[in-house]
Amino acid sequence: MFDQNNIDPKSIKTVDDLKRIPFTSKRDFIASDSQPEKFKDFILQPDQGKIRKYWPSKKLACMALSSVIKGKQYIKDQLIKEFQPSFMTFTTGTTS
Repeated sequence: MFDQNNIDPKSIKTVDDLKRIPFTSKRDFIASDSQPEKFKDFILQPDQGKIRKYWPSKKLACMALSSVIKGKQYIKDQLIKEFQPSFMTFTTGTTS
């Protein structure tokens, strides 16, 4: 949604900046036959490439060292804790 509206997330720094973010409605995340997991559009879902591209080098180095010392499963567990989806919405009950 930010891309579609040419909004750089890094430019959101004040409460006034929030006015530029478009409103969403329940139609924006309700599943359909063509998009059964439409809600995932609203959940941060980084992959290995994005993590390597956007995380600070210090954090990546710590993760690499931890992987060597504690194993790859430890890193997977840490990433799950970091990015476990939390998606809460409230409606009047007509969304299904």
